[in-house]
Amino acid sequence: MKTQIISTGFICSSIPLILGLGVSLIGISIYKNESKLLRRRIELEEALLTKPRLSRKKLLFGNS
Repeated sequence: MKTQIISTGFICSSIPLILGLGVSLIGISIYKNESKLLRRRIELEEALLTKPRLSRKKLLFGNS
């Protein structure tokens, strides 16, 4: 009976821990994507400000 109480306590304490880790991982991924999007937005704004058409096309669509 004592082992059942210990295992129930372990389960009750581990579920919030797992949920908290999942939420923090989601938050970290959102934060990283936000910085990547901001960097890409700045690149695109700079590309739109360039005058020559060919260099603007290279900046917007990559070097392919």
